[in-house]
Amino acid sequence: MSENLIASRLTEVSLNKNIPLIGTLELTYRCPLKCAHCYLPQTCGRVPVLAEKELSTDDWKRILRQTKKAGCLYIVFTGGEPLLRKDLAQLCRYAADLNFSVQIFSTGFNLTEKLLRKLKDCSISSFEMSFYGRKHIHNKITGDGNSFDMTLKAAKRVAASGIAVKFKAPLMRENFSEMAYIRTVCKKYGFNYSFDPIIAPANDGNRQALKYRITKTQIKALLKDPKLDFLSDCGQEGGNKQEDFFCGAGKNVFGVNPYGEVYPCLQLPAVIGNLREKAFNEIWNKSIWLKKWRELKVRDLKECSECKYLSFCNRCPGLSFVEEGDLMGPSRIACDIAKMRHSLLSER
Repeated sequence: MSENLIASRLTEVSLNKNIPLIGTLELTYRCPLKCAHCYLPQTCGRVPVLAEKELSTDDWKRILRQTKKAGCLYIVFTGGEPLLRKDLAQLCRYAADLNFSVQIFSTGFNLTEKLLRKLKDCSISSFEMSFYGRKHIHNKITGDGNSFDMTLKAAKRVAASGIAVKFKAPLMRENFSEMAYIRTVCKKYGFNYSFDPIIAPANDGNRQALKYRITKTQIKALLKDPKLDFLSDCGQEGGNKQEDFFCGAGKNVFGVNPYGEVYPCLQLPAVIGNLREKAFNEIWNKSIWLKKWRELKVRDLKECSECKYLSFCNRCPGLSFVEEGDLMGPSRIACDIAKMRHSLLSER
């Protein structure tokens, strides 16, 4: 059986049985950067960063044990900047000893040679960093004049250590023209890459970042790019509408913030419990919110259930929640993309 088939089957089983396969753990909200589009209100100074209230090393180890027992296989350590946690290598080692597949999402700041040596011995599957293009573009978006050099230097060191590196590029009006440059850098140094055309509002509902979203003309150009193949996951008009239209949030994925609050997904910041108060399994299996959420079907969507573009749509309920204030309503950016997909596929 191929790896892709195994992964597909694993996803299917975990969704059907509500097995928390993938966990994203925000170790801290502290971050050296102030990226213009960041969804965390803490990095923008609108909400205080409560470093003294962050979960301890022992707290995180307990959470790792509990999530492993619940069936979790994949752990992502993120932030803020997870490298600012002095116990990151210790937590990675502990997760590896529990047979988790471990990823790190980072800016690369604070990556010392000593820390990298420790991480290399923790079987990290990949190290993913945000990268926005040439130096002046990257530094403008991050708000730090040294960030380009720091991130690229860290990425090269991580790759040289044998850990896979991926550059993730949120696409904005400011860096849309940087895709070719990012591809060139990744090819030169052996990095993987991905582009994300969706800029989301912040978790506190602030919509300032939306002004950076790419235009409809740029979205169309992105969809037509054969190197990205954003059209490949679309259905055809009149195709089957999934009985369960929702994503894996609260079904086979979950998130935990630095203070122990559990989310169905970091993109869907609805608090369903706190791991300082209850065990993971109790929250995952007994949350009234999750029970109601898991019962929802495509027919329950207010405007989407009969939409003719449904099979072309990758609607994110979390995005609908933070942008429109309605889990069950449409995501306007998803609507625009679905219509363009339909139009482009019709032209083929």
